[in-house]
Amino acid sequence: MAVPHRIVVLKLGGSSITVKSSFETLDDDMLDRVSIAVAETVDGRYRSSSTPSPSASAEGKETKDKPNANEVEDVESTDGGEGSGSKRRRSGEGDEGIREREAPARYAGTGGGGGPAFVIVHGAGSFGHHTAREYGLRGHSSPPSPSDAINGDASTEDSAEEKERRRRRAMTGLCRTRLSVTKLNRAVVSSLVSRGVNAAGISPGVTLPGLHAHGGNENGGMDLLAGAAADALRAGLVPVVHGDAALYGTHGAGILGGDTLVEGLATRIGAAMAEGSASRSIGKAKEFVVEAVFLTDVDGVFTSDPNLNPNASLLPEILIDGETGRVLAENLDAGRSTHEHDVTGGLETKLGAAAEVARNGVEVRIVKCGSDDAVRCMKGEEGARGTIVRLAS
Repeated sequence: MAVPHRIVVLKLGGSSITVKSSFETLDDDMLDRVSIAVAETVDGRYRSSSTPSPSASAEGKETKDKPNANEVEDVESTDGGEGSGSKRRRSGEGDEGIREREAPARYAGTGGGGGPAFVIVHGAGSFGHHTAREYGLRGHSSPPSPSDAINGDASTEDSAEEKERRRRRAMTGLCRTRLSVTKLNRAVVSSLVSRGVNAAGISPGVTLPGLHAHGGNENGGMDLLAGAAADALRAGLVPVVHGDAALYGTHGAGILGGDTLVEGLATRIGAAMAEGSASRSIGKAKEFVVEAVFLTDVDGVFTSDPNLNPNASLLPEILIDGETGRVLAENLDAGRSTHEHDVTGGLETKLGAAAEVARNGVEVRIVKCGSDDAVRCMKGEEGARGTIVRLAS
C-alpha cells in the first residue's frame, strides 16, 4: 500500500489519558476525544473498510453503557482540573466484542482522504508508574555499565545471595510494570478500533532484541522498532507503541519512556520507510515529511509549571542549536515532573527528546490534549496555540 507523504508521530501523554494519581484509572472521555480526532484526521486507507450504521452505532453505545463484570466501577475525577467530574474508569478488560461506535465516518471505506499516516506513542500515566516506583524501576539516558547489571545500589562486595535477590526483584518489577502498561495499550487500541481506525499495538520492551531501557541504538534495537512501525504503515495499520518496562544491562530493568520512544521513532521512521521501498534508497526518506506532535495536559511549554505558577507564560516557539542540541530559550525552568509517581522525568525529559528530534530536522509541536489546537496540529494547520520546537536558522 502506498503510504501518505506526511507521517505524524503522535505522543499521547500518560497524564492526559489517565488519572495519574489514581492507580490504573483511565480518563475515558479524553481518550475517546483523541480517538475521534485521529479518526477524523488519518488518511482513509487506515480506516475500517465498513461504515457503521446508525443502528450499529446505537447498539455499540448501549453495550458500552451496560455494566461489565470485568470492569471496576466508574470513579469521579478529584483532581480539580479541566474536565473534572468526567467519566473515569479503573482498569478492566471491558472491551470484549469491540463495536464501531458513532464516529466521524466520512473517511471510512475510502481509498484515500488526503490525511496523514500516524505512528502513535503513549505514555504509561497511572498504568505502570506506580508499580515501577514500588520496585525501583526508573528511566535511563545512557547505556548500562557493569555496575548497572542489577537494579539498586549494587556493590561488588554484595554476596551472591544479595545479587540474586536484587535480580529477582528487578524482574518481578519488570513483569508487573509491563502487565500494567499493556492494559493501557489495549485500552488505547480498543478506543481507536471502536472509532474505525485500524490500529495495532506494539510492545517494545523485551520484545525487540537490543532495545533496552535507555532507548539507545547500540545493538540496533531502535532501528528494529522503526522497522516494525514502517511495516505496519505499509500494511495499512496505525502502530500504537507504549512506554514500557525493559531490560537494562544483563540482569537489570528500567523504564523505556514514551518520550524516548518518540525521539527514536521520529528520527528514524522516514529512513525506515525508504529502506522498505523498491529502490531501498535512503535518499527516498526525503519523500516523507515527518512531524512530531506531543499532546500534554497543558497548552505547551511555559516559562515554569503553569499548574504551580499562575504567572507562567507560554513559549510559542523554542529554537534548538543544530550543533549542540542546546535549547535556546531564556527564563525557562524545565523542571522534573511534579507527579509523585512519575519515574521518567516529566517536562525535562520531554523537552530533551523534542530538542533532539528538532535537531534532526523534524519539527515538534506541543499542544493540549483534547483541544481544537491539537486537532489543528494533527491536520498540519497553522495558528494553533501551543509551542513549536524547531532548529534555529
